[in-house]
Amino acid sequence: PPTDVIEIGTGNTTFQFEAVDNNEETTIWFVSTNEETVGAALLEVGLIEGDVSAFGLFVSKVNGLVADWDVNQSWWAFYIDSEMSMYGVDDVEINVESVYAFIYTIG
Repeated sequence: PPTDVIEIGTGNTTFQFEAVDNNEETTIWFVSTNEETVGAALLEVGLIEGDVSAFGLFVSKVNGLVADWDVNQSWWAFYIDSEMSMYGVDDVEINVESVYAFIYTIG
């Protein structure tokens, strides 16, 4: 179970974001933003980092933890309401009723 909830950012819209790390520990944030997409909001507060390609933002770091396919076949899977998203984080408009998560995944 998560140990605490962290409030981060400023803005008129607040949504819940979770990160499940390589030890299967969950951290929960309530992210406040004026951005329209989840990706822009998470970039704005520094919770994610990545590279932009023709396919959109490829997230390689969440909450300071790097996932590197070339090292151990790890990657960050993006979830919306406990289901893997069919869209990239930078294409998903914020819905305050949804819970967004990145889960450290191997293989």
